[in-house]
Amino acid sequence: MNLFAKAHTEKAHAAEYLLNKYSKKSDSVISMTVNFYEDTKCEKDNYRIRTEKDEIKVFANTAVGFNAAAGYLVRHCDGKISDVDITFESDFRAVYFANHFYNYYHSAPTEEICEYIESLALWGQNALCLWFDMHHFESAFQPEAVEMIEKMKCLFKKAKSLGMKTSLTRLANEYYSKAPTHALAENSTESGKYEQKLCGFYYTELCPSNILGENLLLSSFYELMKCFLSVGLDYIMFWPYDQGGCTCNNCYPWGSNGFYKLAKKQAKIAKEYYPHMEIIFSCWRFNHFTGKGKEWSSFVPLVREDGEWIDRLMVDIDSESTPYDLDKLSGKPVVSFPEISMRNATPWGGFGANPFPTELSAQFKRTFRFCKGGALYSEGIFEDINKAVSLELMRDHTIDPKQTVLEYCNYHFGAEYSEQLAEIIFGLEKTLNRATFLDNERCDFPSKKPYKLYSYKIENHDFVKELSEKLLRLHKKLPAEVVKNPRYQLIFARVMGDLALVKNDGVPNSETDAIYSRLVDLYHAEKAYYFVSPITTESIMENRGEGI
Repeated sequence: MNLFAKAHTEKAHAAEYLLNKYSKKSDSVISMTVNFYEDTKCEKDNYRIRTEKDEIKVFANTAVGFNAAAGYLVRHCDGKISDVDITFESDFRAVYFANHFYNYYHSAPTEEICEYIESLALWGQNALCLWFDMHHFESAFQPEAVEMIEKMKCLFKKAKSLGMKTSLTRLANEYYSKAPTHALAENSTESGKYEQKLCGFYYTELCPSNILGENLLLSSFYELMKCFLSVGLDYIMFWPYDQGGCTCNNCYPWGSNGFYKLAKKQAKIAKEYYPHMEIIFSCWRFNHFTGKGKEWSSFVPLVREDGEWIDRLMVDIDSESTPYDLDKLSGKPVVSFPEISMRNATPWGGFGANPFPTELSAQFKRTFRFCKGGALYSEGIFEDINKAVSLELMRDHTIDPKQTVLEYCNYHFGAEYSEQLAEIIFGLEKTLNRATFLDNERCDFPSKKPYKLYSYKIENHDFVKELSEKLLRLHKKLPAEVVKNPRYQLIFARVMGDLALVKNDGVPNSETDAIYSRLVDLYHAEKAYYFVSPITTESIMENRGEGI
């Protein structure tokens, strides 16, 4: 069935564009006009679809709702389109592009990333989050920093054109690469107040309890806020750890003391420039470094007494320390930060597609009663399937991920092959767990160049071989346009790369290099740090980003 869109309201102009661009055109004699109509009775991004003899009517009240309806239609146009009424459980369905380390979002052409944002709009994404990673630069005026800010503004403008909101992520005490040593934050366990050192630490972070440190943090934040006035910011997410933090006595406990006080001052500055901005306060890794109870126990009463400046709290839904009644304890709406990139496989994206739809479904069901919506943590395009599954779960936490994966495969690879490819995708979840070894010692996060190649130990060797046999049988039947599809190539690289690793005791070789070099092209990862690079022998031995 061929679909042709017509917008009858300005709110649907983006949806008209998306449907006409992304709906598949075939030799079918059946054509339907899709008319988009505004209906002010539709709440939030909800929409409904009604089919008539030669017309499909879509009713919504927001651009995001129209976009999501367009996505539903392009994924179902190969079959009979039924009347549906779609409601969204969450009003915050964001994707956070971690644009750093020369990963995909850092290195890919802006135009290509803009197209990728369009594809996510079809799944109902309604906010885009970006980060200006200061450690890459000496100042905001360095040419490379200006270039990054301009790229971010272009991506934000694209998101705005699709009806999405924009969000900036801010590590509260981050600073540029040439931070003054006498104002640096501490990262130590010597005081006995922290059970372990802070992770992801750049040693360019500043201590807000130091007068110079605080002045530099606030002045640099003023500079950053001015940079986005031309496009506008709707949210800011203040981040405590990983990276960030300070373990000095004056900042302890960081989450409810040094970080809290600094974020409150920065929030005041943000509101000066963006009065309608929402403040999202992240509680990521609370208690992880301080030990059980020491951070949450002081934070919860503080936010009840002094938290009027905070609009939402953000939590790690995969952490055992997160209070499952935080919404009631704090009196604040709670959103999540689902980790869809790093789970059980380092480097992130190093092996191709990393789907784990079953686990994502379990996470959203487990935490729905106190936490609705969130910002998906993305390091690139390799977790595209996880994005689709998670955006659907943020719409409806009860949805069966098998339904989403089938829709995904049906649209990208064709109805004839969707069930077989969906089965392979769910199989990849069973073989995702892996670990990095050097001379029988585990080293998932190497701090220096290795003297030889690592061995990547993958579980369930027999099933790895079974998946490869299934995919190779199917691969011979696939049309050329499917084989060339980057989303299929991510799946193919994962399946065949895993097989090649298993055959060579986990050690990369010329066979894996031939497979993973295609991932380098897809990710634009020629300069990517090791942690976000495909595991080519070159990337391993260079260990780019050493020390981070």
